[in-house]
Amino acid sequence: MTRTRTLIAALCAVSLACPAVAQAQAPDSSGGAAFGTPSLGAVPAALRGQVTTLKGQRPDAAGKPVTVQRLVPDVGWQTLGTGVADAAGMFSIPWRAQDVGRYQLRSLIDGQESTAQAQTASTSGEQPELTVYRPVKATWYGPGFFNRKTACGQRLRAGTRGVAHRTLPCGSVVEVTYGGKTVQAQVIDRGPFRKGVHYDLTQATARDLGFDGLETIGVLTVSRPAPIAPAARRR
Repeated sequence: MTRTRTLIAALCAVSLACPAVAQAQAPDSSGGAAFGTPSLGAVPAALRGQVTTLKGQRPDAAGKPVTVQRLVPDVGWQTLGTGVADAAGMFSIPWRAQDVGRYQLRSLIDGQESTAQAQTASTSGEQPELTVYRPVKATWYGPGFFNRKTACGQRLRAGTRGVAHRTLPCGSVVEVTYGGKTVQAQVIDRGPFRKGVHYDLTQATARDLGFDGLETIGVLTVSRPAPIAPAARRR
């Protein structure tokens, strides 16, 4: 029983919608999105340039064409793909991720948003999301550098969560995904200086992700620090 509860808790932790234990769904092994019932609920882990699978289940869509769309700022709703739901209302739509960013999702039945989905979205106050990350090579560091000051002026500790990057401003926040896990960390150092490698994770960041070695990770820049006004620099 304890093992079962632990598994359920893990599934809920990585999903954006977990309305009931009976409806909990495991993330797709391809890194695709798993949708809740009857509204969308996406596991946010798609890498640019790779094919991901948008999955869903809507009882009101049984045997009907289902279209999944994303909301692109200043553009509007953009169709990602269309498939036909089976008798249980389940559908699976392959899509090649292209633009890095975080997008709201919706599903349409026969080209129209259902009343059930609209009501669910309005009462929950949340929209399902899909995040597309930029795939980059990364390494990790820590031992031998602990208690030293980083290039951004922070003293590196064994428990310091952060990343090193050659050009992103110090204090920028990036979201990193690897192996089904996602964390946010600040840019606290400069590097790496190895050709073809774009990020250096601190030991704590690597540990939180289960990362060990030279691997491909997914990265999304969440925020950059506000530029310092000239008057403030002179003080």
